[in-house]
Amino acid sequence: MLHLANRFAELGHDVDMVLCRGTGNYLHRLDPRVSKQVLDVPRMVFAGPALARYARRRRPTVIISALYHADLVLLVSRILARLPSKVLISAQNNPEFLGANGAGGRNRLIGFGLRRLLRRADGIVAISRGVGESLVRLACIDRESVVVIHNPVVAPGFERERDAEPQHPWFTDNDIPVLVAAGRLTPQKDYPTLLHAFTILRQRRPLRLIILGEGEDRRDLEALVRSLSIEEDVDMPGFAENPYAFMKAADLFVLSSRFEGFANVLAEALACGTPVVSTDCPYGPSEILANGKYGRSVPVGDAEAFADAMNETLDEPREPDRLIRRGYEFSIEPIADAYLHVLRQIGALPR
Repeated sequence: MLHLANRFAELGHDVDMVLCRGTGNYLHRLDPRVSKQVLDVPRMVFAGPALARYARRRRPTVIISALYHADLVLLVSRILARLPSKVLISAQNNPEFLGANGAGGRNRLIGFGLRRLLRRADGIVAISRGVGESLVRLACIDRESVVVIHNPVVAPGFERERDAEPQHPWFTDNDIPVLVAAGRLTPQKDYPTLLHAFTILRQRRPLRLIILGEGEDRRDLEALVRSLSIEEDVDMPGFAENPYAFMKAADLFVLSSRFEGFANVLAEALACGTPVVSTDCPYGPSEILANGKYGRSVPVGDAEAFADAMNETLDEPREPDRLIRRGYEFSIEPIADAYLHVLRQIGALPR
């Protein structure tokens, strides 16, 4: 959303970034031409009245929402407060987890609400074909009402960050391959399978693993690392302001997710010229990797297959230029143009 807001402002549009709280790791990257509008509420669930006040005060032509809890609050506010703006929903994750067995009560409530209200949106963008098809099933909406537009990962400043020196001592030792993973430490990312696969492969060859990110599973993952006796070769340094430098320096980028919406990090790693191995999770990786053309994929939760795929990829000659070309297909300019085209179609911008 930050990439899109900055690009829209660059093209001369009047853009607001509306936030519950005026905090976030990437807010300093917001273009000065984008107006930061803070609702000053502790959580999105409480944002409805503040959002309605904002809409009446600023009267935006269109509100673009991302993340399902925000989508639901926006759609409810539109009905109850009769918001004057057009509404475009950008579906950013696999919606099937909202009603899956084991989904929390909050997610089930969001899924219930979206099934009934999603058709009230003026437009719907899905970040992968799989997410789009799931939304059609979830909300019983017409397939033609959902437009697939992938997320942008290459934006101004990308090359500068990619080409920076990664701040980690393991990259100074070229004798031991380094794997990198990036993403929140949550069950969705299934890092236990990655750690088991790493342990299997480490028995065959020297290897190190860096996992970038923070989350509620940190303590459990650290305990698993100790139980597998791989503490000396696994590092979880936390959130990285610049993950691209790590991706470029890595010998291999790995994604072990159970489900995704698009898997931005795979496209980012490709744009860094780094080979990738991913689970074939729903949805996104198969589209990014073009069904194996740009990287190997393995079944979800299969540590043995993951270890084999990593081993085979590490033994292959690198083709960074080919991977970079693929990654650059997810650049901000054409993706922002695709969003603007949708906004014209729904009457939020002149044709």
